[in-house]
Amino acid sequence: MQCNDNGTIIKVLHDDFQLSDFIQEGMLLSSLFPTAQIGKLLSFMLKIKEKGVSLDQEFALQTESKCREISLAGYMLDGVIWIFGVTDQGSSAHLMNLLQQINNEQSNTIRLLAKTTYEMQSTRNAGDEKVLDEMSRLNNELVNLQRELSRKNIELQRLNELKNKFLGMAAHDIRNPLGVIIAYADYMLDDEDQLLNDEYKGFLKSMHESALFLQGIIEDLLDYSKIEAGKLELNLGEYDFYKQIYHVVSLNSVLANKKNIQVKAELPEGACHFRYDYHKMQQIINNLIGNAVKFSFPGNEVLVTVKRHETSVEVCIKDNGIGIAADSIPFIFQPFGKLGSKGTAGEKSTGLGLSIVKRLIDGHGGTIDVVSEIGKGSSFYFTIPLER
Repeated sequence: MQCNDNGTIIKVLHDDFQLSDFIQEGMLLSSLFPTAQIGKLLSFMLKIKEKGVSLDQEFALQTESKCREISLAGYMLDGVIWIFGVTDQGSSAHLMNLLQQINNEQSNTIRLLAKTTYEMQSTRNAGDEKVLDEMSRLNNELVNLQRELSRKNIELQRLNELKNKFLGMAAHDIRNPLGVIIAYADYMLDDEDQLLNDEYKGFLKSMHESALFLQGIIEDLLDYSKIEAGKLELNLGEYDFYKQIYHVVSLNSVLANKKNIQVKAELPEGACHFRYDYHKMQQIINNLIGNAVKFSFPGNEVLVTVKRHETSVEVCIKDNGIGIAADSIPFIFQPFGKLGSKGTAGEKSTGLGLSIVKRLIDGHGGTIDVVSEIGKGSSFYFTIPLER
């Protein structure tokens, strides 16, 4: 679609989502999105105005019947903002690049047309028919370019679906035999004093740790492939959010104690009931607290705080660990966007955890951000709306 610099929709150019009855020319772009995402949308539009382009920003598109996840990209051209929306992250950037390429080719074609027209007007003896023939030929070239763009977009979508299907199948097939390896290793570790000498005990523990790490990769790949395939399903129910925070903190405290790290929670008094996916929320909080413990030094603490606002809850997970380099922060929520360092006890990372966390929070209509400094630790903030 095209918008002016005030965010008013000028024209809907193409609509695969069949939203034409809902999206009307002259309405504000912000009216398509939940209130909780208006600030994010304004930042997206401001970046387009200032930088000329903004790629792959994820939103929840709110229609009368449902809410769908969508990835937006946009760029400024001759004072008009072009907005592209796709349902799979990454495609919007590729689509925009193709359109930009075609736009350049169109510009060159128009220049050629203007030059040809001028030359023909200068030599009247050529006649008006030649001008019309040239304009027709150039118009056909533009139509062919548009067809090529459509074909490439369809092929890109097909390849992306195949990639997600392959990831899911590979991860599923690997998980079962890996579970057998872990089970036998657990059994042998229970009787290690009777079965093995010290050298072989070390070998067995290394095998067990590597198998558990590989299991984590498999689970992340399965989650990621489902999300990328558009199969993120939220099983919503009403739960006490504060009670769940205390429960997750208690579970992580056991693991943190092995590194002599304390995990504490500071929450408002009372309860906080609202609708969300309990298991997905557990995955979000577990991942963020686990990362904080992973990158903290022994003797430090990880603090989990919750603030309740009128329309949302805000959670902060703060550590005093190694911190994140400023040039790495823009990439940490992207797939395989590793932090560039291992945990303080040599722990490894799959590079998918924070990407999955962001998609799960987006699915709840929330936002996530991070403030960090090398040597001083990191604070991850995420908000979840109380009503969707």
